[in-house]
Amino acid sequence: MTPIDNIKIIEKLEAEIVALKMQNQWLSLAVNDCPEAILITDKEGKIDSVNPAFTTITGYTHRDIIGKKPSILKSDIHGDALYADLWTTVLAGHRWEGEICNKRKDGSLYWEKNSIAPIKNEHGEITHFVSTKVDISHFKEKESSQLELLYWKRKVLETLPAGVAIESNGKIIWINKTLSKITGIEEQEILNHPIESMFPSIERDESLSIRAIEEQSKGIIFDIDLRLRQVGKRKIWCNLKAQSFSYSNGNMELVWLFQDISLHKTAEKKLRENEELFQNAFSSNASLMFIASYPAGKIEEINPSFEKRTGFTKEEVLGRTSDTIHLWKSKTKEKIYTLLAEKGSVTDLDTYYFTKEGTRRNCLINIALIESTKGSSTFITLTDTTTSKQALRSLKENEERFRFMAEGINDIISLHSPTPELTIQYISPVVKQILGITSSKLIGLSPRELIAPINSLNEIDGAISRILGKESMREIVQYKFDSIYKETWIETSMKPMMGSDGSIIRIAAVSRDITHRKKIEQQLLEVSEMKDKFLSIIAHDLKNPFNTLLGFSSLLKDNADHYSLKRIKDFAGDIYNAALGGVTLLDELLEWALLQSGRLTSFPTKFNLYDNSKDVFELVNIQAVSKHIILINSIPPDIMVYADKRMDSTVLRNLISNALKFTPSGGIVRVSVKQIQNFVEVSVSDTGEGIPEQDIQKLFRIDVKPSEIGVSSEQKGSGLGLILCQEFVKKNGGTISAKSVFGQGSEFTYTIPAPLSDLATM
Repeated sequence: MTPIDNIKIIEKLEAEIVALKMQNQWLSLAVNDCPEAILITDKEGKIDSVNPAFTTITGYTHRDIIGKKPSILKSDIHGDALYADLWTTVLAGHRWEGEICNKRKDGSLYWEKNSIAPIKNEHGEITHFVSTKVDISHFKEKESSQLELLYWKRKVLETLPAGVAIESNGKIIWINKTLSKITGIEEQEILNHPIESMFPSIERDESLSIRAIEEQSKGIIFDIDLRLRQVGKRKIWCNLKAQSFSYSNGNMELVWLFQDISLHKTAEKKLRENEELFQNAFSSNASLMFIASYPAGKIEEINPSFEKRTGFTKEEVLGRTSDTIHLWKSKTKEKIYTLLAEKGSVTDLDTYYFTKEGTRRNCLINIALIESTKGSSTFITLTDTTTSKQALRSLKENEERFRFMAEGINDIISLHSPTPELTIQYISPVVKQILGITSSKLIGLSPRELIAPINSLNEIDGAISRILGKESMREIVQYKFDSIYKETWIETSMKPMMGSDGSIIRIAAVSRDITHRKKIEQQLLEVSEMKDKFLSIIAHDLKNPFNTLLGFSSLLKDNADHYSLKRIKDFAGDIYNAALGGVTLLDELLEWALLQSGRLTSFPTKFNLYDNSKDVFELVNIQAVSKHIILINSIPPDIMVYADKRMDSTVLRNLISNALKFTPSGGIVRVSVKQIQNFVEVSVSDTGEGIPEQDIQKLFRIDVKPSEIGVSSEQKGSGLGLILCQEFVKKNGGTISAKSVFGQGSEFTYTIPAPLSDLATM
């Protein structure tokens, strides 16, 4: 493109701009000089521009109105439906035309013929709306007074607490806000619909409007209760009244008045239900019931049970008093009237009444004094207790027999509530002999509060649950009881006691002291474990040294001529160690067997602990030297103890041997003591591998093998040494324990009684 072409284009654009400016000037002049009011808004409805004619008609200046919405002119004469139709039309891209009554700035009303059209851009999108308004108030002068009247009439109707709807030509043209609030129905849902559309019970061909006009012509106010169509979950009842008004132009309007009577209807329904409930309860109740006037006492109503139990028919008693039918003695009547005068009621008066034939029956009397518009009445209930009193006497006799039996045997007999707590209701006195607690202190408690924590409550709870659930008719549980004298084991047999209706009324229990049996069972268990351990040691641990002896001696026998002297010495050392291990194990087995049979007796004497330890150190020193372990004796030379000297030597030797066994080359094993009250505490510590924390509790137990507490196959022994140490320490009146840090070492500690004469010196 040449420069000349560019100049031509620029000149053309300049000419178009000039033409547009001229066009805008003419358009602006036309708008400003137009006698019709013009209002332009953006697409959100905010006013962008108005012409002078708008100010003339409405009184709002350009400054007053810019940025506001046209709703500032709204007069409330029209319903929301008109404005909804207006916006639906213009937003769809169409022109809307119609007559609207608006309100000027000074509050006065005027009518205008309004035309609203959307303005679109080149893409067809709405950017503005232009409204052209023509003041037609002069055409509406004859109607203005009626409009004013209508406006104020509706303003008044809006203030009413009742709902109001105006119907014209069979269609609703206006409702107040109260009606929407009462019914939950919005204005747009009901406008232009007949009044019948609000009530589902009205037939399609039935007209409430015609009925209202007909009744008014007869001088009757139309008044009816109807249920509105349901909105949400609420059911609404309304009282509906109507009044028609005729105008000079021949039009007629019906004004409908709505009163929400839902609460009233609910109360009526509840009252009917209560009346039905009362009648049903009155008629079907097994107790004798009757209503009598007060204070005259004339019988007004009786229930069927009254007829059945007394033998009187309704015809025989209505209108008569209890005196004339000899229902009870005069003393009973005097008591009743005294209570009514003092308290206004009678509660559970234990007395008796007479049947028509004169039979005396026990009863409880309850009387309520009722005030009503008809006067005072008494509502009287007689609960016949003749059978229950007889049953109570039988029950007391049975309880006495039960108590006599329960207190005559050595087992504990108890009765409990049929609840998971098994609250104690009765327990025989023998509980004092067995548990050391009097029966009176146990009443009202749950056995759960007495059972020792050692017990697993799951088993007990399971038994209780099965009993209460009628899955089992007998359950036996064992549990430990912490009595004030001793720990007692109890075995309880529980059984449900059934009522006549099949329900559980109590839990009966028989509890027996099985402490002695438990001790025997425990001893049998320990004997069985010891037997198993003994057989295991004989079958495995004692066999191993002999296998070693046989193996190495066989090799020497067959190959001694071919082995070097060094190898022969090595074999001899292995044979010696195997023989030494076997002899040591045999000694331990013999001592353990003597202990278990009770033939190993302790002979305590006063001796020097240091001197005794020196003898032990000489025995184990070879083992320490061979492993290059430093063995330190920190026992002071003047420490005296009182115990079996041989047993103490065995304990110390075993603990030091174990420490040397589990301490690597270059480690340290130390023996030290300290005074603890009346005892001397001996500690054997090492810098060996240590014992995992979870395995500390497994030491000193005959039922746990060494392989189960982190001991390697090269290091493990029979485990009998620690068991012997524990038994010997106990024999001497001391205790033994162990502590360890895994990877750092262990410390075994035992106590020995100190001679009383040396305590002060030490």
